[in-house]
Amino acid sequence: MIKSLKLLNFRQFKKRVFEFNKNIIVVIGKNTRGKSSLLEAIYYLTTGNSPWSENKDIFNIDDNYFRIEALVEEEGHENTFAIYRDDAKRNYQIDGKNTSTTRFFKRFGATIFSPEQIEILLISPSKRREFLDDSLKRIDPIYKEQLDKYKKLLRHRNSYIKKLSKNFYETGVIPPYDNQIKYWSEELGKVSARLLQIRNEYLHMLKDEDFRMEYISSLELETFEELMTPESLAKMYSEAFVKSFKKDVALSHTNIGAHRDDWNIITSKDVKRFGSRGEKRLAIIKLMYLTHKVYTQKKGFKPILMLDDIPSELDDDNIKKIFKSEIFNEQQTFITAIREDEIPEEIISQAQVIYLD
Repeated sequence: MIKSLKLLNFRQFKKRVFEFNKNIIVVIGKNTRGKSSLLEAIYYLTTGNSPWSENKDIFNIDDNYFRIEALVEEEGHENTFAIYRDDAKRNYQIDGKNTSTTRFFKRFGATIFSPEQIEILLISPSKRREFLDDSLKRIDPIYKEQLDKYKKLLRHRNSYIKKLSKNFYETGVIPPYDNQIKYWSEELGKVSARLLQIRNEYLHMLKDEDFRMEYISSLELETFEELMTPESLAKMYSEAFVKSFKKDVALSHTNIGAHRDDWNIITSKDVKRFGSRGEKRLAIIKLMYLTHKVYTQKKGFKPILMLDDIPSELDDDNIKKIFKSEIFNEQQTFITAIREDEIPEEIISQAQVIYLD
């Protein structure tokens, strides 16, 4: 639990100290008052990244440094955690002593959601893949290694494809499927198969009554094929790369692989195809809660939960469906809103309310 947070030169906060004394913190303020910046600072402290922008943009434009410092209580012990940056580099400290990122983030974690993120996940396949990748990287270091390897192989294959494409448009002759493209395709297929299986296994964990996740592969797999061995899947990828070769050359990039996959939410209906706007939002928020739950199971501790201005996008009935004190009290939860009356009284009565206005 974060008991206090000190911000120096972070966004619009030149110097500000916040004290927290409850599990549920409700932050009230008009737009531009710093509600989202407060949550961003907590997310940055617990993950090392901003949820919304490039890390280089987070400090005040007039200076070249920032500092985020928090007093954290865990199992009866208190420690001070700080991240600061100057012209040289980013530094991590525990109780005033520099430390490694591994030790610093060992017991830290956070989940954050905002209306903008919900909207992006509804309309953008690339952002859905990014959300899935980020969720998996936080709980599975092997997945991060495989994903980094995949991106490197994809760059090599695309680079060679672009070379073949240039020759094709200059000469009009379709290039052969030579040993070099075969090598990059086979290697990419092996890692694609591994990523597909890890992703699919993870999505199977994100389920509840009347809620499940569906993985959508660029291979157009049948259900039984999802259970195939990595070797069999890698062979399917290699065959698919051969079939897609001419299209790849024509478009100058690889059209099949883990970087082209997607996911969907299935409730009592296919949410993407048949769900109303409100149903889609509720489904994404339910996904957030399940992601939070799986993170807790895998890491052995509950990450901080943050909801940034979620009430502004939901009607009263839907707010009551997702704003439950038994969920919010399981960990430290931060909720922002423009007005206090947007938050159910059940939550307000148990929360510490901070007014930024």
